[in-house]
Amino acid sequence: MTLYTHEPTPIERWGRDHWSTLLYVEARAVDHSGQLRVANMRTLIDTHPDLIEINGRTHGHEAPKYPTRLRDDGEIEGHDDWDCIDDMIAADVVTVDGDQLELVALPATSFHSTAARYHLTQRGAAMAALARQERAADRKGWWIRAGDKAQAVNSG
Repeated sequence: MTLYTHEPTPIERWGRDHWSTLLYVEARAVDHSGQLRVANMRTLIDTHPDLIEINGRTHGHEAPKYPTRLRDDGEIEGHDDWDCIDDMIAADVVTVDGDQLELVALPATSFHSTAARYHLTQRGAAMAALARQERAADRKGWWIRAGDKAQAVNSG
């Protein structure tokens, strides 16, 4: 069972953090059987305490320091890369060991773990390809163009 602890952020609001996390999940799915490296993730101490200490090293930060940036220049406080992945699961972009999403009330235990395997759905693979193409062009605002293209593909 997958736990979800916040309202999903719709794809049309995803900013740089969501799109960068999607590309990271894609890279790890291709090269590391879908296992994510906690040290490479924005991990909030308050919301994912089970993920901040790996092999005796602390990887985590406090919520106010690094909120998730949205497309419209907004931010989500208390939202980290793991929450971005939750949003991707809700949007049928990423799966975790084949689990299904279940909304639950706060507080909830995170379903994420260092042993979980993350995979892109067909929709997620198409969206990652669009994002990678825009990012490879090294243009400012690549995540905005990727989002525009993804919306066009997903609505068509």
